[in-house]
Amino acid sequence: MLRKILFLSLFFLFPAMGLKASDDLSPVVVELFTSQGCSSCPAAEEFFSTWGMNAFKKHQIIPLAFHVDYWDSLGWKDPFSSADATERQERYAAAFKSDSIYTPQMVVAGKHGFVGSDKKRAGETLARFANVNSALRIKINPSWKNGSIRFSVLVEQEEGLGKNIKFLVMAAIFENGLVTEVLRGENAGRTLNNDFVVRAFAAAGTFDPGASSKFSKTLELSWDPSWKKENSGLVVFLQNQETLETGPSVCFFPLNRLGQTTGGRLDSRPSGKSKQKPSPRKKEKN
Repeated sequence: MLRKILFLSLFFLFPAMGLKASDDLSPVVVELFTSQGCSSCPAAEEFFSTWGMNAFKKHQIIPLAFHVDYWDSLGWKDPFSSADATERQERYAAAFKSDSIYTPQMVVAGKHGFVGSDKKRAGETLARFANVNSALRIKINPSWKNGSIRFSVLVEQEEGLGKNIKFLVMAAIFENGLVTEVLRGENAGRTLNNDFVVRAFAAAGTFDPGASSKFSKTLELSWDPSWKKENSGLVVFLQNQETLETGPSVCFFPLNRLGQTTGGRLDSRPSGKSKQKPSPRKKEKN
């Protein structure tokens, strides 16, 4: 059942490190707001996994699945849900001048939101944006430190963007290949497969191009040992602080390549293809 709530108020191998959203084009950030408690969501999640993975490998998009928590009291608590995901969706609703949120919802480039299982709309919307062309560049250098992912973020502008534009520098860890046996709720008895599940999400800071030509900061995101490094990636992207439109993005995938002589890399210009077989899915119990 699609639920609406009213408000009361890929695998690529490249030389390691030095990752950046390259010269002129960058993958588009595509978000799916979903829940294992919603019977309309599995179809959207399956589409997000297949279509999303294909576009991810082509360096067209960076998919991120945010599992909201407002379904958790209705029979099944989604093991990947968070209040932060719900809050993020609420911010989009305000930006889109909508008085409601729902699942499944897809948001492309922070600009367009629609029902997440609408394949035709997803394809048409992505075709409109293709890749992000920007005067901004992002570079990250991730590494492991004391059980966390530590990474420096450097954002530079090549042209003046005006004094009234500020960008949030967002960072996320996602994981693929997750499997959950749902015991209760609308999807009781089903085995759900989830990819691009956001495991950690944070704002690294705010970049004001009118005040400085670059942004530089080092950030750490906590890592849960139960997450599979070979199925996980680190994403950094820019988001307009006012309109929430997303801009340049960069992704390091998979994270088990950190610290090796060859590293995972995803940016706007693929240089090769992987021959590695996909990792087995991990089963979650709740």
